[in-house]
Amino acid sequence: MSTSELVPVTTPNGKVVVIQAVNLDADDELGGGERQVSGGIRSLDDALEAVRDLSEGFRTVTKAVAPTKATVEFSIAFAIQSGKLTALFVDGKTEGSVKLTLEWAGEEENG
Repeated sequence: MSTSELVPVTTPNGKVVVIQAVNLDADDELGGGERQVSGGIRSLDDALEAVRDLSEGFRTVTKAVAPTKATVEFSIAFAIQSGKLTALFVDGKTEGSVKLTLEWAGEEENG
């Protein structure tokens, strides 16, 4: 079973903060999970890059369909896998945690 740990990380501006991260390596047959989480201060950069990439993907899609209004809502958790900090885009119930709402105003269907 995956465990959750408090992990010190550096922000893009070099500040150290502590976040809660799920240790995905805890079930590792080699038993390296605890060692992976406690291995020093990691950077948030890779996890935040995943958020940037996901956001850009939604932006590209919404530009293509040209809604009047678009709202993207997602929950982010953090995890440690193979010693690296990653972003998780699922909630605790293993359901997807991304909600995309598109609105078109003032357009009528042409039947």
